[in-house]
Amino acid sequence: MKFSLASLALSAATMATLTITPVNAVNFVIIQPDDMSFFDDWNPPPYLPWDSTYPGKAYPGTSTLPWINKLRDEGLEMTQAYAAAPKCGTSRYSTVTGRYPTRSSNGRKNALAAGKDNLNPADASIPNTKLRNIGAMVDGQDCGTSNIAQAFKANGYTTGMVGKWHLTKVNTVGGTVEGVKTEVESCGFMDVEAMYPENLDGSGWSSGIDHNMEYVAYKAIEEK
Repeated sequence: MKFSLASLALSAATMATLTITPVNAVNFVIIQPDDMSFFDDWNPPPYLPWDSTYPGKAYPGTSTLPWINKLRDEGLEMTQAYAAAPKCGTSRYSTVTGRYPTRSSNGRKNALAAGKDNLNPADASIPNTKLRNIGAMVDGQDCGTSNIAQAFKANGYTTGMVGKWHLTKVNTVGGTVEGVKTEVESCGFMDVEAMYPENLDGSGWSSGIDHNMEYVAYKAIEEK
């Protein structure tokens, strides 16, 4: 049986009303690539990613990712799809919650503090779309209730997250990996590993835990 990610576009609030029995339950793996250009090919680029003119070692001619290929070859290919936002964090917010970035509880709170009734689409930035509970906002439980992890968890699923997160402001949780992991777990993800919380800032490394792809690769090898 094949399932598309389009089925996950239901809002988390709607999903939470569904009842999934063990007999009918299926596994879901949601993969969100970061910052892919429009119509990017699935296959790796022919040269090293930081310089397309550099005559360095090319990527392998054949894919070394058999399980990713299996998903592509045996799954449903959607030829027309749209992201809810053009940036990594804002798009990720929509994937997790099923909401437009302008509906984030954190963003609406900040808009209200600035004297605005709603969050303008131009202001739906990465800092405004962190996954937070804002009690003063109507339906403001983005972390505690209204997201896909909480919906699956409530229906008996074991949930997990690996890779880039970017939905928590690091300095609000102690600036540590464990602090961020605890925050991610509070948003419904029961198993959090090989995670890094955010991008590099403009000056380079802001801490020892941001954008750490080496750590993600290390944990993948270790688990294997």
